[in-house]
Amino acid sequence: MPSQEDQQLQQQQDHNFHLRRNRRETSTKAEPTAPTPPSPTPQTPVTPPPIAATVSDATQPPAPQERLRAAVLFALASERFFATYRRRHVPNPVGAGTRLSSSLSPAAVASQAGPLFALATRHLPLDAAIDDDFERGDVGVDTTVLSGEAQALVLFEKARCAGHAAATGVCGFFREFGLAGLDVDLVAAESLYTVAANAGSGLAQARLAFLKMHGRPGITIDHRAAARWSQKCRRRGETAVAWLRAGAGAGQPAAQFCLALCFYNSIGVAFDGTAAFRWCESAARGGVAGAQNVLGNLHVEGTGCAAASARAGLRWYIRAAERKEAAAIYNIGTLFERGLGVEADTVQALEWYRRAASFGSVNAENILGIFCEQGVGLDRRMPSQAAHHYRTAALAGHPHAQYNLARCLHEGIGVARDDARALAWFCRAADQGHTLAALSAAVCLEAGLVGPIAAAPPAAEAVRVTRTDRAAAVALYARAAAAGCPEARRRVRPLVAARVLVAARILLNARSVDPSQDEHTKSDTCPAIAAAAAAATAAVAVRT
Repeated sequence: MPSQEDQQLQQQQDHNFHLRRNRRETSTKAEPTAPTPPSPTPQTPVTPPPIAATVSDATQPPAPQERLRAAVLFALASERFFATYRRRHVPNPVGAGTRLSSSLSPAAVASQAGPLFALATRHLPLDAAIDDDFERGDVGVDTTVLSGEAQALVLFEKARCAGHAAATGVCGFFREFGLAGLDVDLVAAESLYTVAANAGSGLAQARLAFLKMHGRPGITIDHRAAARWSQKCRRRGETAVAWLRAGAGAGQPAAQFCLALCFYNSIGVAFDGTAAFRWCESAARGGVAGAQNVLGNLHVEGTGCAAASARAGLRWYIRAAERKEAAAIYNIGTLFERGLGVEADTVQALEWYRRAASFGSVNAENILGIFCEQGVGLDRRMPSQAAHHYRTAALAGHPHAQYNLARCLHEGIGVARDDARALAWFCRAADQGHTLAALSAAVCLEAGLVGPIAAAPPAAEAVRVTRTDRAAAVALYARAAAAGCPEARRRVRPLVAARVLVAARILLNARSVDPSQDEHTKSDTCPAIAAAAAAATAAVAVRT
């Protein structure tokens, strides 16, 4: 005997079915013309709805029935998507008519659809639901000429527009890797990932944890954001990578690559070099250029394989470089610079770095700055070019380049000296965990090396400069000391003593200041100073 809840849900489904049928009948009567025959082209391009619509709609929670429908669409789209690759790579002993519940494990989908998916599988015939959509034309395109991958995208887009977080993340995945005939659009992918991650998508959080750490053309590096998303994945555990596991197991190369990155970078799962190598190799052989590059890294490091081999790594770098993978081109340059697998040649390394930079490698821009500053591979030093390369990489969020640019501004290397702007870039790099930048910013604040800005900086370079005071210097010294910097520990001790032990200031060799004349000693009970002093003291106690 069906429960009252089951009866109500069945009545609601019947009502929605009749509404859709009446709407189609009305549309048919209003337009009695013969239907247009399908296009003879083998593929009909899928035109996804604009991303802006997703962002605006994401703030409005969908109705329960819409949420249920979106969960079903997402589950069915995942099955269609994975089945496309499963038929190519994994024999299906159950048959082509296998439903989602028997081909994807409950754990693989429960994290994405949650109780809504469980409710859907109880009350809705999944195969009938997807066939009903396609036969009735509710998807908005002629699906008779679409590939399985493109059909999946249509359903993912429908679920995305209904506010489904996991579907929104998958739509970003399609754009990141150019699936279903879409152009690769990393900016659009980041936008969709951000919306989905904020709504709780584990896939989106895992991808942002990687992309914000390493950057890509159009995606700014932000180590703080990367750490935040990585922490969210760590709290979710295995569920953060459930969709990737399902896709990797079905033989989808991009999912295999992303799962390998999760194992290698400990995103949502514990580090596992063997698993990272296995999935990365499978994705590389499937034609993913990024996986070919990372597989080269694993061979060079000897991670997950029998032994390190720079020559094997170089072979994979070359395969990825032939597909214009900027990171692989950069890595070939590192092999020439270090003499691994090839004869050391800084001139060749410089040329490879230049090629990598032309394809968008931020790491290459920073290394080019170092080469130009030191004259490596050149007949002379080129400080102005060095500052230019540093600034290009710094604006893309590269913390080492931000530190190097700040150093150039502070010392006048290739640019006019500007201590205020130097402090701004030191602080930016320090915020991303760059220890030397934190130490340098603290020195500037302690010494008061902040003057008027020589010229108005460009809008992209406008940075809020931390207030010049010793409290900020103590906080930065404490941060660098906690990261293991001996110089920061040495410098923070007298500052902490000067603030906490005001009466002992006269005993400090380098500081014979009359406390009555120093505005910083008027109060010895500053909570911020006490907290910074405690942190610095703890760091010194642990590290020494």
